[in-house]
Amino acid sequence: MYGYRKRMELEPDLLEAWDNIKWADHIVWIYPTWWGSLPALMKGFIDRLFLPRLALDYVETSLIPVKLLKGKTSEIISTMDTPPWYYKYIMGDAGGKLLRVNICDICGIKNERTTYLSVMRISTPEQRSKWLEKVERLGRNSKTSIGAPAKITTLFVTLTLFWQIFLNKSFTSYFRK
Repeated sequence: MYGYRKRMELEPDLLEAWDNIKWADHIVWIYPTWWGSLPALMKGFIDRLFLPRLALDYVETSLIPVKLLKGKTSEIISTMDTPPWYYKYIMGDAGGKLLRVNICDICGIKNERTTYLSVMRISTPEQRSKWLEKVERLGRNSKTSIGAPAKITTLFVTLTLFWQIFLNKSFTSYFRK
């Protein structure tokens, strides 16, 4: 409603999410790709939380913002109904680029890996089980840039019901808070 002109107080759940972001070395973004990009709920979460003086800061003498989350890393895990090769090379990886470049990079977060799980619509229970195992391995093997186990937060899982219906589990159980 006010954009950056008038700061609205953050709700308690957003304050908790921000505490998790500050605490974490490594942020895991898990979401379903819808219409080639992030779900609106996730984009709204980012718009409310990744604000000047929190995630980035503007300096009058520079066109480039100061990256207040520098030193943090992230990874993206996204489900979709589009084959990954088609999404990346024909559709241009719009959602991945939005998150990696236009959000994380501007704030100082370096994305280390993007994993697309696809095609959900025609996947079998065996395939979904393999994907869960893969995500669990990714979580166990996450390291900081100096090789130590990372303090990981699963920042945002949209539509928990989506995960429970299609995968019969919630990915949040694979990443500690």
